[in-house]
Amino acid sequence: MPLGGELFDPAAGPVPPEWGRFVAEQRLTPAWDAAVLATLAPRHPRLRLGLVHDGGRPLAVFCGRLRGPGALPGPFECKLLPMGSTPGFAFARELERASRRAAVAAFERALTRRLGWRCLGVAYRQVGAADLDACAGPRRPRVATTPDTLLENRWATMEEYFAGLPRHRRGRLRATRRALAGDPDLVVAVGGGVDAAEASRLAFLTELRHHRGRLDTPRQPIPAAYFDALAGRDGALYLTWRAAAGSLLAFTLLFDDGERLISSIWGALDPHHGGRGHLLFDQYLRVIAYAVEHHRAAIRFGKGELEAKQRFGCIPVAQFAVAAVPQVSRLTRRSGT
Repeated sequence: MPLGGELFDPAAGPVPPEWGRFVAEQRLTPAWDAAVLATLAPRHPRLRLGLVHDGGRPLAVFCGRLRGPGALPGPFECKLLPMGSTPGFAFARELERASRRAAVAAFERALTRRLGWRCLGVAYRQVGAADLDACAGPRRPRVATTPDTLLENRWATMEEYFAGLPRHRRGRLRATRRALAGDPDLVVAVGGGVDAAEASRLAFLTELRHHRGRLDTPRQPIPAAYFDALAGRDGALYLTWRAAAGSLLAFTLLFDDGERLISSIWGALDPHHGGRGHLLFDQYLRVIAYAVEHHRAAIRFGKGELEAKQRFGCIPVAQFAVAAVPQVSRLTRRSGT
């Protein structure tokens, strides 16, 4: 019997409890929590979640959005929102290759059944090499995209970390670290909370700076409700940089699954308009220090700034986009969403 697949609009109603059970059993980060994802509806109104099961036992979850305005047809972009380097699917650890492919097929059947002609195909984004077998195949073109970045933790102390860097780089990073640590007008906190509205604003300003002139420039910020929904959850961690008077200068949101850290959202004021310089680099060192202190095996630092991240010891990790087009006969079904 083929696996069952269902598609849900998390903003329209509760997602079945099997979703939460799967997230807990597979030790996924709070980024996969259905209530957290539901807060993204104002920014991604065509967000949908997919659940694949075998006789009621959840085997895989999917996240993504139908691209395009209004009710017009478009491709379904499968990635974990709003993060930039995480694929939009997660499988039960025990699933082997054939079962993973079957889970993807079940998800695509659910998309076709629920979205009908509105779904022109699926674009699987941020797919790692190990997951290509699940969604790639004949007549499913794939292209290499901007790589993710990974830092493997091999150190017992930060002194060991610094000792492994080239001397000139080690000296510059230590000097920057000392300068910021000794600045009486800068207060850095690890693990503290963050004002959700301020986090939303800083993340949006940062996105606009990095996407200026591009077609994918965001039109709405990540809702403040997203940051509120993560408040106090195990596995969600903030690092914040504030002025002595208390105003938020920068923050980074990390997800911690107990084995590795995943850097997700960085927001900072422009250093030329009220912000501070060197905070992005300070972020890398502080995240590395947290991983060393808490014995995390690795850090995923995400896409972009590859050359800068390599100076800190990161290596590029290949990622791909895979296109899947449903059967033409299924595109004519006009069932509701």
